[in-house]
Parts: sequence; C-alpha cells; structure tokens
Amino acid sequence: MKNNFTFFLFLFLSTGLFGQVEPIEKVEFEPDPIMMDAYDFATGRMNEVKWMVKATVGDGTKLGIEYKLSKAISANLTSSGIFGLFSLIGNNPVNFNNSLSLRYYLKHQERIDNGLQGNNLNGTYVELGTAINLPLSFNIYQNPFIGFGMQSRFLKRGLVDTGVRLSYNGDSNNLNLSTGFSIGLAFSNDYDLTEIEENKCAIVRCYDEQFYMIKVPISGLLSLSLSNEFALLNANPSIELEHRLTRVSITMNHELRSSFELFHNPNGQVGIVPHNFQEVSYRAGIRWYVGKKKRIIKGKTSNNLSGFYLGPIGEFGIAGGKSDLKNFAAAEFYSGGFQYGYQTRLLKNLYFNLSFGLMLRDYYNLSPLEAEEFVGIRNTPLTISDPSMFIEFVPIGGVIVGYTF
Repeated sequence: MKNNFTFFLFLFLSTGLFGQVEPIEKVEFEPDPIMMDAYDFATGRMNEVKWMVKATVGDGTKLGIEYKLSKAISANLTSSGIFGLFSLIGNNPVNFNNSLSLRYYLKHQERIDNGLQGNNLNGTYVELGTAINLPLSFNIYQNPFIGFGMQSRFLKRGLVDTGVRLSYNGDSNNLNLSTGFSIGLAFSNDYDLTEIEENKCAIVRCYDEQFYMIKVPISGLLSLSLSNEFALLNANPSIELEHRLTRVSITMNHELRSSFELFHNPNGQVGIVPHNFQEVSYRAGIRWYVGKKKRIIKGKTSNNLSGFYLGPIGEFGIAGGKSDLKNFAAAEFYSGGFQYGYQTRLLKNLYFNLSFGLMLRDYYNLSPLEAEEFVGIRNTPLTISDPSMFIEFVPIGGVIVGYTF
C-alpha cells in the first residue's frame, strides 16, 4: 500500500511539474544560399562557365563544344572519332556520329536566380538534336534524337556525362535506344587550382572508409535497334560485390555477368545472318591494392577500395547460341588469368575502373561438331582451330563507369 501511495504521489507531482513547462518556440534558420562545401568547390558549382570544349572516351572517342545560350539552355556540337570533324565540312553522306543538339538543364533557371549555383554546364538535362553534315546538309526530321542525362565537371579538367538516348535514323528507317557514358577532359574558364587541390577528395572519396562496395556497371548496358527489316538487341547487365579479405590492401571482387545478343532479319535484306547468343557467368578476382598501407600511413587516403591493383582472376559459366545457318550449340567453360587496373569512387554515387588483363578460356561438354557450330556463331578470331582443343584467349578490362552503393 505504501509503495502504491509513493507511485501516485510521484505521478501527481510530475504532472504538475511538466504542466509548468512552457513549449520552446521553434526557431527556423534559413541556410546561406551561397554556402559551399568541398564537393561544390571540386565540381565548380558556383563558377560561371558559359562554354566548354570536350574530349571524351566511353561511347567512342568524341570531340565537342557546348555553349550556354541562356540560364537553362545550351547548344552542344559533338563529333565521334578522331577524324570525325573532317566529315562535318566535307561532302560525305550524313554521319550520325556528328550531331547538333539543344540541352535544357533542369532547375537551372531557378537555382541561378536564387544564387544556388553559377551559370554553368553542370546538372541533369534533357536533350533534343539531329545528325549533321555541314555545311547546311542536315534534316531535323530525318535523323532526330532525344536524350536524358547528367553532366558534371570534376577537379581541374575532368568531365563525366551519363545518360540514355532514343534516336531515329531516316536513312535506314530504324529506331535506336541506348545507354552509355562519356568521361574525359573539359577546357573552359580556369578554376581556382588552390581550391580544387584542397577539396579533390570530395570527388574521389579519399577518406571514406569502406569494407565493401556494390557496383552496377552502365558501360554497354543496353543497345536496341528496330526497323521494318530487322531487330538487333545487345544487353550486358551485371552486378559486382567487392569486399576486403584483410584489414588493408587485399580484397575479393565477385561479379555476376551476362551478355545477350539477338539479331532478327525476317526478310534477309540486311546482309547479316540472323542469330542469337547468350552467356552467363560468375567471375571472381583477388585484388592487391599496391602501396595502400604506405598511403594510409602518410595520410593520403583511408582504408577503402580505391587505387591501383593487380591480381589473379577466374571465371566459370555457360554460353550458347544459334544461327539460321547452323544448329544450336552450347558449352560450359572455365577461365583463368591476370588483371591490372585502377579504381576510384567518382562524384557522389559513381565509380570509375580502368583495367587490362587476359584470360585463357577452356570450353567443355562440347562435341567436335558442336564446336564447329559454336565457332561459327561466335566468330571469334582468337579461337584455336582444332575443335578438340576448343580454347580461346579472352581480353578483359577497359573503361568502366557505373553506379555504386
């Protein structure tokens, strides 16, 4: 009874005490619209950049120039290939790799008016353009395209541009859908090099600790072409998981890979034999990040998954396909090899990986007759000619940009 009395007394006094407390008035603070962090400095968010010359790789080698016409709209002239610019002034047929487009940068007008960024060429955009062949030999109705993407400067000269594009080629009467990226150099108004040097780790995440990283490559992810005469699909979806094996320097990278190619030519008018090919595999590699421990000791980086690496790599999977002129053939395979590369985080949710390597692939569970069919479908020049020893050397690597989580 005494305990109950004590509890009710405490409850009564507490209710009276809290009843005397007045609510705290909510105070709102309006952030400084021009306050910049390290990421803003390293991407030039507040810089005035109304023109930019670009040289990139990824979806081919591209040269181009982009100029801001207003706060939200720019004109973008692009030519693919080292010698592509020469066709802009020649009498060659329309080259769809040369294009002129208008880009509308989403929310640029509002953000510039409110002092949240400079009038530059960073941001998310929608694009409308056409193939060209100067002088004055282009038709906006003949070879138009629309696109959606994201472009950003980084550090002193860096540039990345990712997106998706839907285009129509009037010459061959086909519709194309593709995803891709471009990464390279940009030349325009000089940035303050001191600010960039002091904030470059905001771009490549030097000091972010990482135990693992999930990666989704967007390089060559999808290409679809449709017309009245044919359909061509190329898709290469994959996902990767990299995690540390030791406290420092050594990691393991797991990759689930797939590749699909389908060419349908019902009328036989294009000159390419209809075929399909599929490949699914699991690839794993050990990576030793060279000099990682020394760089951590010197304070140049943290214990993450960025830097130069090398190590062995292995793979096993299944591949198969069919050509209209051949029977269906499928085979299992295993591979082994070695790779060397450089990987880094990029901006807020991208990663960049440049690697080189070579694997020796051995196919099995395949008869000599099936091997001949298989070689015909793959048309791989490095394949050893003896079907009883169906082995090939597979180059691996390249430039990869993707999303990371």
